[in-house]
Amino acid sequence: MALRSRTLTALVTAAVAGAALTAMAAGAMAAVSISGGATANMSCSAGLCVAVAGEAVLNVTELQGRLASSSVRVATGSAADDIAVEAPLAWPGPGGLTLDARRSIRIEARLSVGPVAALALATNDGGAGGALSFGPNGAVTFANLGARLTIDGSAYKLANTVAALAADIGIDPAGNHALANSYDARADGVYPAPPVTTTFAGTLEGLGNTIVGLSIDDTADGDPVGLFQANTPSSVVENLRLAGVDIKAAGNAVAGALVASNRGLLRGDSADGALLQGGKTGHASASSILGGLVGVNDGEIAGSRASGTVTGKAPSVRVGGLAGVNHGVIRNSLATAATQAGKGSVVAGLVAENFGSIS
Repeated sequence: MALRSRTLTALVTAAVAGAALTAMAAGAMAAVSISGGATANMSCSAGLCVAVAGEAVLNVTELQGRLASSSVRVATGSAADDIAVEAPLAWPGPGGLTLDARRSIRIEARLSVGPVAALALATNDGGAGGALSFGPNGAVTFANLGARLTIDGSAYKLANTVAALAADIGIDPAGNHALANSYDARADGVYPAPPVTTTFAGTLEGLGNTIVGLSIDDTADGDPVGLFQANTPSSVVENLRLAGVDIKAAGNAVAGALVASNRGLLRGDSADGALLQGGKTGHASASSILGGLVGVNDGEIAGSRASGTVTGKAPSVRVGGLAGVNHGVIRNSLATAATQAGKGSVVAGLVAENFGSIS
């Protein structure tokens, strides 16, 4: 069967969207830097370190020393806007670390939370428009599940495997969940169905961690296929990375590496090196919709990306590098995936069919 490739379209789309992502990251540069530099423009006393000027530095070694004996709150106060963790930071506990930003928190390096420690992250404390985000080398990891995580005042349930995450969501589909570490899903073998079949209505914070080698081979005709089958408009999945994904879906499939059918908010997510093929033997039927990140988007995708290969080996399928079909909103997102499908298909580097908004 003849295949059509739109790799060039994907690369052009990536260049345009990549510029938008770069501009977005540059605009989020923090005013309080936790780094290897000398402490400057910070006032530290009685467990509180607060910025006293618009550009401030808190030395990471000094902060670790303070955490060895007590809990510490690092705050922008009214003098600064954002906080950036720019050097690796680790402490065993039992003290807790609070990062309190008037706008955004950006994690550019590894932040390792000890076995009995606690981490609290607060954005938009006195400001607006901020978010928690992660650089390419940034992640928050937890030594074990006994540690505590709070984000914007809400407690999060930690999971360290795909199976544990799926079980937690099955028990509390509207709850707050977080991936405690990167996880190698190759040890799980091949999943015969999507790991999370419960419709997700809560928040999943990936914390910059990566699920590697997720493999799904769903032979049930018409099954939505992805890490998540579906979510609701109230759901948020953010800062989660997938790498080395291998997904096979049967006929009449809606399939995407992260979510088959997205109705919620996907922010700062990625599916890298993804191989997405439709069909029981690697073939998709004529009604299949395939996307590198999501199959059908009825919600919002922001600051996210997909790469690898998205293939529908049948005629008249819809294949997009990021999403197969978009009815919702896509902002500041890119795809570098090579997209292929048979004769009469709709194939594009970013979205095969767009009925929504892309910017």
